[in-house]
Amino acid sequence: MNVLIIGQNEINGVLCDRLKERGYTPYVINDSSRIRSFRGESGNFTIRVSAAEADVAGAGAVKSSAVGSGAADASKASVGTADAGKASARAADVSKASARAADVSKASARAADASKASVGTADASKASARAADAGKTETGVAGLGATSLNTTDVNAAAVIITERVGKKTPDIDGGIPTSLFNPDDIKKIADSKTHTPVVVLLDYFGESPQSSTVRALNEAFTLARKKLNVIYLFRFMRIAGLERESFYSDVRGAGVTFIKYENLKIYYDKDRGMFEIDVSDGINRVELSTKNVISDCGYGACEEFLKLAGKLRLKVNEAGYINEDRYVLNPTLTSRKGVYYFNGDVAADKLEDGISYTLEAMAEDLDFISCYEPVGRPDIEYIDKNYAVVEDDKCAFCYTCFRACPHAAMEPDADARVMKNINGACESCGICVAVCPANAITMADDEPELTAMKDKSGKVRIICCENSGEIALRSVLPTLGELASKVDIEVVPCGGGIGLERLATALRFYGKVMALTCMDGACRHFDGNKRASRQAGRLSEALGSVGVDKGRIGFLEISHAMPNVLRDELLTFLDK
Repeated sequence: MNVLIIGQNEINGVLCDRLKERGYTPYVINDSSRIRSFRGESGNFTIRVSAAEADVAGAGAVKSSAVGSGAADASKASVGTADAGKASARAADVSKASARAADVSKASARAADASKASVGTADASKASARAADAGKTETGVAGLGATSLNTTDVNAAAVIITERVGKKTPDIDGGIPTSLFNPDDIKKIADSKTHTPVVVLLDYFGESPQSSTVRALNEAFTLARKKLNVIYLFRFMRIAGLERESFYSDVRGAGVTFIKYENLKIYYDKDRGMFEIDVSDGINRVELSTKNVISDCGYGACEEFLKLAGKLRLKVNEAGYINEDRYVLNPTLTSRKGVYYFNGDVAADKLEDGISYTLEAMAEDLDFISCYEPVGRPDIEYIDKNYAVVEDDKCAFCYTCFRACPHAAMEPDADARVMKNINGACESCGICVAVCPANAITMADDEPELTAMKDKSGKVRIICCENSGEIALRSVLPTLGELASKVDIEVVPCGGGIGLERLATALRFYGKVMALTCMDGACRHFDGNKRASRQAGRLSEALGSVGVDKGRIGFLEISHAMPNVLRDELLTFLDK
């Protein structure tokens, strides 16, 4: 199986080695801007990239556009075609072009030689097959699907992103600091034997992530060992839980001066080419002049990274991060099944753990896909999986579900002008059902529950998320005594599935309705709590506008570990 790695990062080599050990064939695309489109699901992704680069693990960049138009065609044609001689000649030509472009590997040359040898031989097909196999296993060129002279389709079972969040360091009053993530420029400082201080600056452009702390400590230690005067300016030292406390002491012992600043002013003297720094820790004040300031970009993703996340339709937070602040995604999961992301913290200090976790998660995702798809394998137990179903005759093709789905499980069928659910990508959250303006989407296993229900105006309907509200509620009900008999529970996979229609329908039969969702930032489907909050608010305002008691609708964000809070809120709601 092919695994595509996207991003230029020093961890790519280690990743490729681990993937090969597990029997995967890794591809690397260093320049993420070459990705044109991304479609599919775990086990069957199709990524269209510019043919100018289709890197292969251990082989370097393939710079010739011939790869996009000829290599895959030659590989496909050479295996099992009647006209093996012509196909083999094309394969040889492509191998030559690839070798000239990037000197891919000796394996490419062997593949080309095998292709040449197959021309005119009685057993041409077998030789061609061997050439294709050599290309696949050693250079990875075989398996790329050709679409045009300028683009190539890469088919992959999984995708791993190693692209760094930030690449560019903002300027300070017209001066450009050295990027913490540019080792070549830092090495120039180390080799310069400069007599001015080298200032390592964090938390200036915004709160620096943990990965910046780890890298900054490493660079400061290296520079101090070069006998340079290193001053480390910071507001937060993020080393807790990283087993880095002893290394922090080592960095101090190497001669690095640490200043946890409260006040900091920096301006750039263009005439002298110097940064003028005025820093105070609240007690002591220090003034510095230096040409060498090393800094990160602070908290926030750069434009290139946001474009990549957008192309892959991955959910990001307000700062543009994919999984740094989501414990449910820790350490390498993303919003899209089969796509994994090594953020800076994992890459810097938890690489081996991150790789092991990713390989296990990848295997589970691929097993899951094979188990829910009825492919006629008697050796596996198929999964009865719930997923969204779109009724074609109702679909308005408005793209509402496409935009709302947090897991990229909705894709447009342009020919039929309807949305289609990618069953293998669907996480059954129900958000698309709640937002569809045409009521064209249902969940495959959902059954209408309230249509035949009698009046229950003396009872309360609680619609709760299975990951938070339900867990807390189950522990609270036994403590309510007789009041527990007044509560009916409806469990949903996500608060995002609690739409206006679900709430209004429940209110037809019940005296009161309450929605319980995850806390902000804890939703496994990212913004389900916010969506439910908006819907409950809309219905409450609508009730008030027609003179109906707004208190009939309740909403609460709750953790599974907050039963006492829920009990107090529930008692108040029941007594109103």
